[in-house]
Amino acid sequence: VTAQSLNFELQDSRSVRIKSEDPLGGEVEKSFTITVTDANDAPTDMTVSQLTISENNDPFAVVGDISVTDEDDNDTFTFTIGGVDAASFEVNDSQQLVIKSTADYESQSSYTIDITVQDVGGTGLTYQENFTIQVVNKNEVATDISLDNNQINENSALGADIGNFSVTDEDASDTHSYSFVDGSDNNGLFLIEGNILRLSGTLNYEAADKHFITIVVTDAGNNEFSKQFQINVLDVNEAPSAIAISNSTI
Repeated sequence: VTAQSLNFELQDSRSVRIKSEDPLGGEVEKSFTITVTDANDAPTDMTVSQLTISENNDPFAVVGDISVTDEDDNDTFTFTIGGVDAASFEVNDSQQLVIKSTADYESQSSYTIDITVQDVGGTGLTYQENFTIQVVNKNEVATDISLDNNQINENSALGADIGNFSVTDEDASDTHSYSFVDGSDNNGLFLIEGNILRLSGTLNYEAADKHFITIVVTDAGNNEFSKQFQINVLDVNEAPSAIAISNSTI
């Protein structure tokens, strides 16, 4: 019998010397070599080299390389993914964890999966571990600009409010600034203060009943989106400014 556990990977044979004595004092000694037979050992650990993925990734992007700790050096492995987010991941032939879909931080900031590894090509012993993959948020460009009012009376006072700008941006906590694309403020007719479009010149319906401006919004990541707006000038009934007689003689 063995006095302790034998480990093939540490020592594949042991030498023993056995001595036998009979009741009359005779004895004999002989050396023996005990060969340790290799047995399949279960995997004992598993790691993934990286557990983050940037949002807006390409489908089947690699998350990280999977490493398995197993005393059997030449063992082969198969992998099964479980858990609530199992459908979004798989292990490729290069033993890498890949995400099958495109991650979106705003809709899901992390994924939780279980990976089970089975040795001897999938017919042997198993080991399971839980992993959480964090999605890294990326600053995304705005997708639209809105102006809540685009008309103003002619002859309105300088500084009069025309409307308020708002932006559509997937990054809800992002900050934004508004400006004119160069040369699009109609020679100083308009100005922007914060998100408010204001009048800075005199409008005359009879001279021009509409003006076009192009606004660019810039977010905290210096991403830019621009859009053109039409500002309509409303006609106001104006008092006569002079009287003329075509003929002053009779």
